[in-house]
Amino acid sequence: MKYQLLFENFIGMVSESVPQNTKISAVLADILQIEKEAVYRRLRMEVPFTFSEIATVAQSLGLSLDNIIGSIPKKSRPLKMTLVDFLNPSEVDYLMMENFIILLRQLASQPGSELGANCNMLPQAVYYKYEHLTKFLIFKWAYFTGNAGSVVPYSDISICDRVRKNQLAHMEEVRNFSVSNFIWDKNCFLYLVDDIKHFSSIYLLKPDEVENIKNDLLALIAEMEQIACNGCYGDTGKKVNFYVSNISFDTAYEYYENPNNKLGLIRTFLLNGTASMEERSFDKIKGWINSMKRVSTLISETGEKQRVVFFGKQRELITGI
Repeated sequence: MKYQLLFENFIGMVSESVPQNTKISAVLADILQIEKEAVYRRLRMEVPFTFSEIATVAQSLGLSLDNIIGSIPKKSRPLKMTLVDFLNPSEVDYLMMENFIILLRQLASQPGSELGANCNMLPQAVYYKYEHLTKFLIFKWAYFTGNAGSVVPYSDISICDRVRKNQLAHMEEVRNFSVSNFIWDKNCFLYLVDDIKHFSSIYLLKPDEVENIKNDLLALIAEMEQIACNGCYGDTGKKVNFYVSNISFDTAYEYYENPNNKLGLIRTFLLNGTASMEERSFDKIKGWINSMKRVSTLISETGEKQRVVFFGKQRELITGI
């Protein structure tokens, strides 16, 4: 492959991955840890980007190397994994968070926009409102993605203001979709309660911290029950359908769409995601989520008995922590 074509593909994809009015040179300098003048020489093609540099940028921005080099096998579908560092974010991490919010805003802004998710874990847009619960899930993410020899207890976890602002903006944009369909794994809250009990038993959660998380969960259950009763968000009035599945899910999937654009997403590493805007990948993800409705019960606006039983069980689980 000629370098000219590789360079054009690479710079084009980097440009699409950073917000408008953001200088590509600053992003590349931050990722590659080189002087801006060295970046300028590469952008002027006086010095070529090495494959190692291209791979480093692709990994940081979640770009597909297959797309960059123009080599996608016939049955392969391009996916983009975003691995944001929520505890010690760099400018690139902030850019990835902010880009995703911009994308959600674009998708939700058109009439006929729709969101779907099958949830074996709490979706971020559902719990971001609750600070103690959000902090716990970041703590869990840090526990499994960090160094096993230097575990950070919950009390030492701190969410910086810019990350918190992005989390709340993410939540707001999700609530603007015309229709949202959530299919809940019947054991979703059981998994979470077991996590809290485990980390409490190994003294990474203090009793007062457990109580704060517990109160957030009860408040979340109350909000979800109200949304289910009304069939819509209280703040935006947008339609919400809640289903409870009779089976458990191995993986959490999400889709976002409007009449012109589509995004499919597979949840990875609890807080991260692997996404695709390619139509066939999207159709597979949406089809999988919709197929879960066959083994699920609708509890929003209808199914009152099932709704009361479901939320009652979740309260029992949470109060028993």
